[in-house]
Amino acid sequence: MKKLTKALCCCLALCFVLTFAFTLAGCNTSPVKNLIYIIGDGMGFNHIENTKLYMEVDQLNFEQFYAGEVTTHCADSDITDSAASATALATGKKTNLDYVGLDPDGKKLKNIMEISKSYGKRTAIVTTDVIGGATPASFSAHAESRDDTVDIIKSQASGKVDLLVGKWSSAYAYSNKKHFDEKGFAYTESVDELKTMQSGKIVGNIQNVDSIYNPSADNPTSLKTLVEYALDYLTKDNKKGFTLMVEGAYIDKHSHEQDIMSMIYAMMDLNDAIDYILEWVSKRDDTAIIFTADHETCGLQKAENKDALDDDLYTADYHTSANVPLYLYNITTDQTLFDNTELFHLAKKIVKNR
Repeated sequence: MKKLTKALCCCLALCFVLTFAFTLAGCNTSPVKNLIYIIGDGMGFNHIENTKLYMEVDQLNFEQFYAGEVTTHCADSDITDSAASATALATGKKTNLDYVGLDPDGKKLKNIMEISKSYGKRTAIVTTDVIGGATPASFSAHAESRDDTVDIIKSQASGKVDLLVGKWSSAYAYSNKKHFDEKGFAYTESVDELKTMQSGKIVGNIQNVDSIYNPSADNPTSLKTLVEYALDYLTKDNKKGFTLMVEGAYIDKHSHEQDIMSMIYAMMDLNDAIDYILEWVSKRDDTAIIFTADHETCGLQKAENKDALDDDLYTADYHTSANVPLYLYNITTDQTLFDNTELFHLAKKIVKNR
């Protein structure tokens, strides 16, 4: 009996040691805690296809992560605008045209940045648009209209985004800068100075943000450059994780102008930023990516070949109700057709480490 008891004790002790060892090993694992939410504003399937024709490639790197299609209608229209669609992506709720971070009744909706901050994560928005543009505003502010610039700025200054970087705008440079000063934000208009700023709350109202492929751009600062900086900022002395929203805005803006070559340059600029992100995440296992569009712009058709790329491929003068593509990295799902509100719930699971 004593021998049996001794053997049992030894067995229990061994189990405890093994359990403790496994627990320690579990402590060394890296759960997915970082989210990168990428939005190609106005990017439909054919914006990508025509870019590949111009670049003479069969596939862009991000296409290997294709996960399905996304519907984009808003609460009061089958054809959305960027404010309503970005609000859906950021909050999981449908709203009306022009509304920024509000439901159809004007009630504030909690966005993914605010949720991230409640979990102690660092937050950032990087865009080729002005910081108060409809998409970045919907991830960082609450306002009755995308045109309510002062309300958006005040909301951003009091909000939960640590780093706001975008194309220079006079609205952020002069009288309204005080709202950020009062909330302790550092401010710069120089990308070189921005790169030296490694902590605290920051507004980067950057001169000459443009595609490096645009032949008329004067010493442009690319989206890739801004993303490189943002990832360094977000990860420095940070163990709790981060949420980053990246927007390539000029796919939409140049499509509205029915300027296919400028659109392609903007698409290539976004692709460079995504290539950098994919290389960055390949060296770690703690980051997930959601990449989609807020809507399709101007009914772009696919050219038969590179020589046929022409502005006449645009068949509409505004957004359309066409589904847009979705790409997921480090997120597993059997679903292939999503509503844009559902992407918020994927994002929220990452933010909550679940």
